[in-house]
Amino acid sequence: LSYLFLLKNCPRDRGNYMERAFFKHFCDVLVEMLKTRGLSRGELLKRMRFSNLDLISELEGNGNGILILFPHYANWEWVISLNLQIASYGYAVYSPIKNQYFDGYIKNIRKRFGTTLVSTKNIMRTIRENKVRNEPAIYGILGYQTPSMRLARYFRDFMGIKVPVHVGAERLAKKMRMPVVYLKVRKTKRSHYEGTFKLLARHPREFKDHGITDMFLNEVENAIREMPELYLWTHRRWKHRLSQVSVL
Repeated sequence: LSYLFLLKNCPRDRGNYMERAFFKHFCDVLVEMLKTRGLSRGELLKRMRFSNLDLISELEGNGNGILILFPHYANWEWVISLNLQIASYGYAVYSPIKNQYFDGYIKNIRKRFGTTLVSTKNIMRTIRENKVRNEPAIYGILGYQTPSMRLARYFRDFMGIKVPVHVGAERLAKKMRMPVVYLKVRKTKRSHYEGTFKLLARHPREFKDHGITDMFLNEVENAIREMPELYLWTHRRWKHRLSQVSVL
């Protein structure tokens, strides 16, 4: 597990505690994901709260949509409840899972409560169609995924290891002039979460290349250091290290 990367510099007692805490939380998230299909609207809203929706309300009037970036941290699946509390239409950008049964199960969960799933291949067309129809929209992206090496163009340190980084979300925001918001989710108690929004870029084109991407990843690193057990260490974020590849 990539989790070993964090544990290797920890004292033995703290490392053992963190490992146990991670697997306990990981099991909670799996159960919460399974239970999502049966949760009522009221129960989900009670378990997943957002502390500053006024920021989203302010940005909804920009006419270009809003891009929300967040990592696999705490509970990322219950972010779909945001769609119940905003005026905009909610879209979740996703990549299909190879296992068709699991892919269908995850899509059914994420489509609950009105969220529309859009593949990465079709997101640009969807944004343009929404702008033509003048429909307010908000697009959620798990924005720190590992790119394939043939598509890698940007490398940076992430938790002390240089890795390839996706920059597609930043390019999308600049091309479509969408403000970019980071969503931090924290665990308030077992199976209860609170999301807080932070504006990264109101006018993305004012930022240098990779600037927004760097700000987002810095926020992810801060969250991991704050409560490392809430991060999805099984994601293998460090499977492509700079020392293992040749960059042209």
